[in-house]
Amino acid sequence: MKLNVLSDQEIRQIHEATVDILQNCGMQIGSEKMFMFLKEKGLEVDAEQKTVRFSKSCIEDYLSKIPPRFDVFDREGKFVFTLGDGVPKIAAGHNAVFWADANTGKTRPSTIADVELFGKICEQLSAIDMIGIPVMPQDGPHPAASLLYGVKAVIANSRKPVYFSTDQCNVNHACIAMLRAAFAGKLESQVYGISQLSPTSPLFWEGNVLEALTDTGGYGCAFGYSA
Repeated sequence: MKLNVLSDQEIRQIHEATVDILQNCGMQIGSEKMFMFLKEKGLEVDAEQKTVRFSKSCIEDYLSKIPPRFDVFDREGKFVFTLGDGVPKIAAGHNAVFWADANTGKTRPSTIADVELFGKICEQLSAIDMIGIPVMPQDGPHPAASLLYGVKAVIANSRKPVYFSTDQCNVNHACIAMLRAAFAGKLESQVYGISQLSPTSPLFWEGNVLEALTDTGGYGCAFGYSA
């Protein structure tokens, strides 16, 4: 039995409210390069506040260009599922800092070994379709790059598709490079990893995130938008 949380009318109301906000309030853009790009596209901008207002026609035009569904592949280049086919998918994860130790019952800083174990378990669970990085391991030699150790641990211990999230362009780029090196298929035409990139509330895109977004599209990796 399919559970419908929202009616078609409610979904339409949410969409119309979103368009109204983007059209009349706009988004603050933290990247000068992206700000100028949007300005050159003819969008209404406020140079002092660094905000961009998106017309309804612009939003609907670009939404129409997004593919309604796409295939996802595992590390070996084998097709595993289609996103957008109406069948729910389960993605395990992601991006916590602490780990609840099953042996002691205590919370402790997470480790690379924890992520390796998580990847091995998810690999065996048929209900898990995709793996996010469960925790940001705290025992790597470079704490600022903790996500890299997490992505590496998941790739090494599971064949399943991977998704990850960062607000740093250089870390995002390095994660994509690891996906490319491990993937048996062609990242430009086959989705193996998804980079989740998000604005900062309220209505603000940070510069590093926008650079990561541009980088993701340019290097053949899918990205997910989290509002």
